[in-house]
Amino acid sequence: MKRSILLYTILILSMTVCAQNNSKDTRYKRYTGKYGGNSGICLFEDGQFLMYGYATMVFGTYRFEKDYLLFTPDKPDIFEVYAHRHPNYGDSVRINFVGFQQGKTFLQFDNDIAHPVFNENANCFDPPYVYEAARGPRAFTLAAILPEARWNREDAGISWTYQVNKDFNDFILVHNEPKRQYENFSGMVRKNEDGETLQLSNYGGKEGYQKNEPADNDEWQRVLTMKQEYEASKQGNADTGYANRHYHAFPEVDLANYTFDPASNQYISKQAADNEQYFRSNQYNDDRYLRKYVKIQPVTKRDNEFDAGKAATGSIFYTACGSEKSYHYNGYVKYDDVAADVAPIVTTAPAPMIATDNPRKVDAPHASSNNNNTPNYANFKPFPVNREDGFYVVQKANYQDYSKTILANLPFLTKKDITSASARTDDDGQSVVDIKFSDTGKSKLKTITTTNTGKHIAVVIGKKVITMPVVREPVTGGGIQIAGGFTLKELTNIAKQLQQK
Repeated sequence: MKRSILLYTILILSMTVCAQNNSKDTRYKRYTGKYGGNSGICLFEDGQFLMYGYATMVFGTYRFEKDYLLFTPDKPDIFEVYAHRHPNYGDSVRINFVGFQQGKTFLQFDNDIAHPVFNENANCFDPPYVYEAARGPRAFTLAAILPEARWNREDAGISWTYQVNKDFNDFILVHNEPKRQYENFSGMVRKNEDGETLQLSNYGGKEGYQKNEPADNDEWQRVLTMKQEYEASKQGNADTGYANRHYHAFPEVDLANYTFDPASNQYISKQAADNEQYFRSNQYNDDRYLRKYVKIQPVTKRDNEFDAGKAATGSIFYTACGSEKSYHYNGYVKYDDVAADVAPIVTTAPAPMIATDNPRKVDAPHASSNNNNTPNYANFKPFPVNREDGFYVVQKANYQDYSKTILANLPFLTKKDITSASARTDDDGQSVVDIKFSDTGKSKLKTITTTNTGKHIAVVIGKKVITMPVVREPVTGGGIQIAGGFTLKELTNIAKQLQQK
């Protein structure tokens, strides 16, 4: 006991000394600010940072080591497991796999042989992926082979083992593949004729990021607000989550709008009877009946001990483009009054505009002069691009020939960031699509529109840019609308395609 108290005291003293060093080192205050433009990094006086880019927003901490800054991003656990008790499953078990399409991953039940989650060279993924068994395991092990380039050791196999409480029979397993933005990195601030530049070990190239004064006080305040919201989310209850029967997770759930039903062990919306017809054709996004999942922790974590060579050759799921053997989720209910096929999207209308909680924030450009490269939406027609569905920053717009417009290589928002998309007719009789984003999507949207005010955003659906609005102000509400120039049927098809993961 005395030894434990001594260790605890040393830990407290170490933390105190570290805090004192932060407060005494004037560089934390001197270097506070935004470095970069469309992508870059923000340093905060309390020793935290925000790395942002087209599809990136990572928080973390930094410290000084002589003249260097050492950055440690906040890293998600490589595996997360959430469990629920379904009263109708009995001894059987259902397991949903999220994120296991990335990398080499394995699952082992009890002391059985491990199986790869997906086949070699798997492609054409069509989630959700749900495994069912007549009887659940007492324990299971999740394993992954980590690339040498990221972890500095050849084919390092890690494995986490979980004990299964007999009360649980419904699971969500999450794999967070290690990514470049979560690796530790270093940097150095250098002075130049324009001020100060932050050069990083793996971002920003040789030139680094130039320190930029905020355009106004509101810009830096918006960055600080994002930081506060992130800190608040970390303090929230991350040990629980809510999902519907098809394993669509809903990060923001107001339980005041639900009633808990002990018989079914789920939360039922007080407006459950509403929109029945809509949710029959939109079952994945049905948020009227939600299950509460609790996070369980691994009992062991082992590094560099898993041997993939001893795993079985047969995978839990098989998926390949054009193969009849590919896995297909069969959990959706088939209704006679719901059309089996979805009509293709028609994109012959003039470019629509995007509205938000404040319609001034993202607006379509208007024809205002005859200059060669002045916005003129009368000329706009949806044009083909070799990009996946999503939202892109426009790097260079060509208003005379929109097909020559240059988009960013990667989307800053994808379908994975969308929690719901629904078409309707508003009070003015205009057809619109309401799009809501996950917490991560909201943060990305806020970051991109904060750092790209005055620029275009392109919305790509079905390999076509269907609209290209201008960001007037940062979008902070977390939701947008696509409107203008489309019929309700066309927008309904757009909404359905946006929800196809």
